[in-house]
Amino acid sequence: MKKLLLMFVVFGLVGCSAKKSLQSFNNSPEKVCIARHDAVKDPVFLEGMVEGFKQNNTKVRVIQGFYRKENNMWHPTYLTEETVGCDQVAFYVANWKWDGVMYLKYANIWIQGLGYQSQIRTGQATYEVSGMYELGLTKFVDSKEKATELVNQMYK
Repeated sequence: MKKLLLMFVVFGLVGCSAKKSLQSFNNSPEKVCIARHDAVKDPVFLEGMVEGFKQNNTKVRVIQGFYRKENNMWHPTYLTEETVGCDQVAFYVANWKWDGVMYLKYANIWIQGLGYQSQIRTGQATYEVSGMYELGLTKFVDSKEKATELVNQMYK
C-alpha cells in the first residue's frame, strides 16, 4: 500500500503536464493586431505572444483592447480604426493561481477576422492546469515561453 501511495505521489509531482486544446490556422495571417488585455497583469505574457507571431513571420501590432467580463466569460472589443492594415485580431486571457508561488493556471489565445460581424475564430490555443495536474511541479512554467508556444502551435 505504501509503495502504491509513493508511486501516486511521485507521478503527481513529476509526471503531469497540463491540458491543451488547439485550432490551427487554415491560412496564416500576414499581419495581426493584438488587443491588449489590461486585466492580465503579467506583461511578459503579451511579450511572448508578440514573439510567437514574429517567429512565424507575421507582422504584429499591439492595440488597446476593451474586455468586459460577463457570466464568467470575457467579451473583447476594440477600436476598428486601430486595426487598419491588420488581417486579423488576436485576443487573450491568462489567469494565475497561488501555490507557494504564482503559476499560470489558464491561458487562452484566439484569433478572429476583422469586424464585429466576424465571430469566426481562425485560430485558437488553450492551456489549462487542472485536476491531477495541479499536484505536479510541471505546472510552474514561464508565462512568456508558454504564450510563444501557444501562438507557434496555431501555425502547425
